Amino acid sequence: MTALLPPGSWDTHVHLFDPDQHGAQPDGERNGFTPPHHNAGHIVKSCPSHNFVVVVPFNQNTETKQTVNAINSLNSMGRKAKGTIVLQLKEMEETNLRKLHGSGIRAVRIHEASARVLVGNDENVEQLVRDVAEKIAVVGWRVDLFLPLEVWARLAPTLRDVHKQLGTTFIADHLCCAGPDDADSEALTEALRLVEEGVLHVKISALNRFCGPKGVEALEAVVRKFVGCRRGSRPCLAAIGRM
Repeated sequence: MTALLPPGSWDTHVHLFDPDQHGAQPDGERNGFTPPHHNAGHIVKSCPSHNFVVVVPFNQNTETKQTVNAINSLNSMGRKAKGTIVLQLKEMEETNLRKLHGSGIRAVRIHEASARVLVGNDENVEQLVRDVAEKIAVVGWRVDLFLPLEVWARLAPTLRDVHKQLGTTFIADHLCCAGPDDADSEALTEALRLVEEGVLHVKISALNRFCGPKGVEALEAVVRKFVGCRRGSRPCLAAIGRM
């Protein structure tokens, strides 16, 4: 697969797990998901990309040390690396943000699990997005979201407004959680519009989680639509078919 990737390619969604050193909380979304030990060395050996974005998963909460350490380790191996972390609003103080920025962090993540109580109440989700975007504007970070496709569609007006006001660009994890049956849906069409407008980048990742019983090939139509967008010629490759 390495030969299929362009030089200098990035895997934009890799996770690290070292509970002995950094701890982890039970991942309720996946019923106590406990992945095997996975450090920077494992990433380099198992991923075909040359460069990486280390993303904090739900079960690590707002712990940032592991991500920063991984960035340093990958850089020492001659790779480029950046990080996407999870923070509470109270942790998004300018001093802390600038320190993390200097360590290679470039995005903050809003995970479906952390926003689950808000999903279904669009006003609360919209306010969270606005609050986060306003906090991180000082360092020019992106906002990474793991949300259901229908929520993406409903949030579209808010995302456009925040992008216009603050210049914030948003990142969607895992094809906006689109499934094979969403290829011709209005919700997917709205997500595609956001990509065309430069408001949203979409990770082509974790296809195995949303493909259903027919396998990852069932998502080909959805993937082609994202890649075929005017601004989709450089899609975000991110660990297709893995966690």
